Amino acid sequence: MMSLKEIFARLYPPLSAEEASFRTYTNYVKSLGLFIDSNYGNPPYDRLRDAMAGSHRRANPQNLEAVRRFLRSSWSTEGIVLMQHSLPEETRRFLNHWLAVQCYYSVYSSLRSLISSLGRNPAMDHVGLLMQVASLLKDNRISIPAPWNLWCGGIDRYQTISFSNFPSTPSDVSNISRPSTGNIWDWAAKFLKTTRNWREEYFEERWKNDGRIKTKNGEPKKNYNREDWETLYGKVMYPTTLFEAMYRLRIRSNYEDVDMFLLGQNDSDARDYADSIILITQATLFVIETRVSELVGPEKFREWVGEFISGSSSLAGGLASRLGYLP
Repeated sequence: MMSLKEIFARLYPPLSAEEASFRTYTNYVKSLGLFIDSNYGNPPYDRLRDAMAGSHRRANPQNLEAVRRFLRSSWSTEGIVLMQHSLPEETRRFLNHWLAVQCYYSVYSSLRSLISSLGRNPAMDHVGLLMQVASLLKDNRISIPAPWNLWCGGIDRYQTISFSNFPSTPSDVSNISRPSTGNIWDWAAKFLKTTRNWREEYFEERWKNDGRIKTKNGEPKKNYNREDWETLYGKVMYPTTLFEAMYRLRIRSNYEDVDMFLLGQNDSDARDYADSIILITQATLFVIETRVSELVGPEKFREWVGEFISGSSSLAGGLASRLGYLP
């Protein structure tokens, strides 16, 4: 006769490493999807429009053609995502591998349009652009609602992580526990903190390899003290935002965690992952496009929308669905 432990193990076998990784990332995007759905609905545009009402005056940017070009790139990439999402569900496991990459690039191009519409030159590299966006949020130079305005700072190795624009101090949650509407703020904080840790690890490896901190004799230091780390972090540890969390998903999908997509998905998690990340992407595009429309002027913005829809109708379904809610 089997023990209760043996019965439980047979009914609920432990997750493989690949399954645990995919479950973790599914939980991250599902929690953000729940955040958007519970606060704004699905589709979220009507209530998001109310949350973003009346904030920015026209900026009259000089390089309107750059704004237009970046928007068209964003809309085209979104259109490809939605075309793939309409394919039979059995293809989802394979398409999910590149889904975060494509969704990130749609948002990335939209962010470049935002920076350009503010009259600035967007950085040519991903980290540089994320730093520009983080600076706008930290200094309150652009107003957007949660979860897009959430960010964290500090250094985890010294337990100085802090969270901004949260209603209260978030609690920790397990990576593989299921998100719910009752813990969406905690999950948002978890996603930001683990993304910041991911960036810490990346830079620490680079710094140790290039010997950036020297001894008094000019030799590369083998061991860094707290002052050394804080000197280095002060140069690169800009606030961590939701936009960087999306960049992290893109890097993991592109380079680091192929097996979690090939071996780690079950049908339920695959569906949750795809549906959630597409909701996040489209809501994020709406938030950015709202501000861009205000900054360049609704007339000019709608002219560009009309051009894109008339010339690329097969790719314009997502844009068309939110057009009636944009300024």
